[in-house]
Amino acid sequence: MDTAGGFERLRARMGGLALAAQQDPRVYTQKARDAFRNSFLDSVDPSGELRRRDPGEAERRAEAARRLHYARLSMKSAQARRSGANKGKRIATLIAARHEKSKSDATNFLTASDSHSLREVAGDVGVTSNRS
Repeated sequence: MDTAGGFERLRARMGGLALAAQQDPRVYTQKARDAFRNSFLDSVDPSGELRRRDPGEAERRAEAARRLHYARLSMKSAQARRSGANKGKRIATLIAARHEKSKSDATNFLTASDSHSLREVAGDVGVTSNRS
């Protein structure tokens, strides 16, 4: 933990674990879980009319909205993983290309956003650049 923020996160985590060791987390998080669940009801029925007329339909729609929310999170996660994997492939290709003395192909493959990561990875594996 090199930053002050890292220590703060660790301290907060320890506080949460200490509280969970003394009390049942289901009890002190119930209000937040209910509010989260109700946020989906509010999104599909802002006026509350559907809940009064047909509570079952309101619950069904809220469940669909909740599932949509998690599907979107899943898609964003997959995109982030794919982006990270592609970045690693580009860096690996550059390192291999430099090793094979085909710098021009590798340099064209590298995007500007990868230059910082490349310097870190290249330093880790002992690859040096002839460019300044």
